[in-house]
Amino acid sequence: MNNLLKRQIEEFLGDINSVPQDIEPLFQAISDAYDDLNTNQHLTKSNIDMSTGELRETNLRLSKQVSEQKEVQENIKHTLSLLTATLESTADGILVVDLNGKVVRYNHKFLHLWRIPDGAAESKDDNKLLAHVLDQLIDPEGFLNEVRRLYASIEEESLDLLKFKDGRVFERFSKPQRIGDKIIGRVWSFHDITERINAEVDLVESKHRLDIILNSILTGVAIIDAKTHKIVDVNPLVAELIGLPEGEIVGKVCHKFICPAEVGKCPISDLGQTVDQAERVLVKGNGREIPILKTVTPASWQGRSYFIESFIDITALKEAKKRQDVLLERVEKTNRELEDFAYIISHDLKAPLRGISTLASWISTDYADKFDQEGKEQIDLLITRVGRMHDLIEGVLQYSRIGRLNEGQVYINLNDLVPEIIDMVCPPDNIKVIIENVLPVIKFERTRIIQVFQNLISNAVKYIDKPEGWVKIDSVEEENQWVFSVSDNGPGIKEKYFDKIFQIFQSVSQQEGFESTGIGLTVTKKIVELYGGKIWVESNPEHGSTFFFSLPKQESEVHDAKYETNNVS
Repeated sequence: MNNLLKRQIEEFLGDINSVPQDIEPLFQAISDAYDDLNTNQHLTKSNIDMSTGELRETNLRLSKQVSEQKEVQENIKHTLSLLTATLESTADGILVVDLNGKVVRYNHKFLHLWRIPDGAAESKDDNKLLAHVLDQLIDPEGFLNEVRRLYASIEEESLDLLKFKDGRVFERFSKPQRIGDKIIGRVWSFHDITERINAEVDLVESKHRLDIILNSILTGVAIIDAKTHKIVDVNPLVAELIGLPEGEIVGKVCHKFICPAEVGKCPISDLGQTVDQAERVLVKGNGREIPILKTVTPASWQGRSYFIESFIDITALKEAKKRQDVLLERVEKTNRELEDFAYIISHDLKAPLRGISTLASWISTDYADKFDQEGKEQIDLLITRVGRMHDLIEGVLQYSRIGRLNEGQVYINLNDLVPEIIDMVCPPDNIKVIIENVLPVIKFERTRIIQVFQNLISNAVKYIDKPEGWVKIDSVEEENQWVFSVSDNGPGIKEKYFDKIFQIFQSVSQQEGFESTGIGLTVTKKIVELYGGKIWVESNPEHGSTFFFSLPKQESEVHDAKYETNNVS
């Protein structure tokens, strides 16, 4: 009997044996039912336990699949985000279309490059986009033909240029879009290369201008690679000087033609100089050497170093220099002979003049009581003419010495020197010589500057024709020179004589009744011009004259007369 039923009977009847026999079959049936129930319960529990494990395992598998799917979705989102960011950050305009040409995707750079309004793009209507695009192009028909060709040949790639009416230039690239082996659309890429094209045009124009310059200058120019010393380019004059076609010169080491003796001793690459300028040798194609004057300057271009060598053929110059040296030697010899001649003539002419002057003085003294008035005047005129002839000879001698005899330049304080010159001139009491302002300290030959001021001051004093005369001396400092002036209130000079008075043996005074050799102003002009200055006159007849002369400042003139001299009036 079932143990559970047995316990229940004992609980109610006290003893299992107390069960009446007539109901034992009933209890036995109940016991069997209990046993069947227990068996079914165990089976059910076992089945339940088995189902719960399967469900748990299935749940875990599903949870794992869900987690993996979420991870895949996150990866897809990350990849799409990365692709979108890449698409938007690229410098190219990108357009993606399907096999029917329908717009699938684009980036903002595409809209910006093609200047497409947002409204026209959002509709993704390819006809609207084409209408907006075609109006900007120089050749819209060519653009459409290429699009149609690529849509018909879906596997082809293409690369071409698009030119716009406003001058822009795009590089257009297209290739099919694939998923595995399947083509699902086409990708268009547009890159604005306007700046590059303009730069290339500018480069071509610059190269053309440079070629024009190099081909037109009268100097041979060669461009040398600083590292290999090979000739990179030459202008036509180099080819002409060497006597070979350009193709046989370019690519050769420069020392084959230029400065063959300087292999390993290049002044710039080997000796460290920054610029080289000197006489060198050029070897012609036939092996003949010619002298050149060459300048080398380093330069860099696109990260590479070069030498720019320019040179000229100085063969003619060297020959001219030889001829010049011969001529200079002849001139020097001639000058020495002229100097000797001048001294000889001076001595030979002065000796008889002194005899004539002495004889005339004796006659004038010994026979003074024998001459009438006219005779005395003739003797005085003879003595005067002899003196003038003596002065003329002395003037010619001085003129011949200018430029040949140099005593050396020294600093001269004109505030000290000019008063001494005034004393030498010894003006009469009715003529005042005035130094207007402080004069400068100059570097000059003392004897020459004395001659200049003495000639100008003595001329001014000599020709003053008024009872009260004056001579004024002044100077003005300009940027690169001193301008001196000597003014007087004499009779003045007519403008037609302004040039004549500076010519040798030409004197206005001979026509006006004055005695003059006509050499003083010529000597003055030669001295002033010898030192780079100029001399001129300004005059108003009856109101006097002003002689101006300029002397360039020298770099060594560092003295300031305002601080180093006394004020002279």
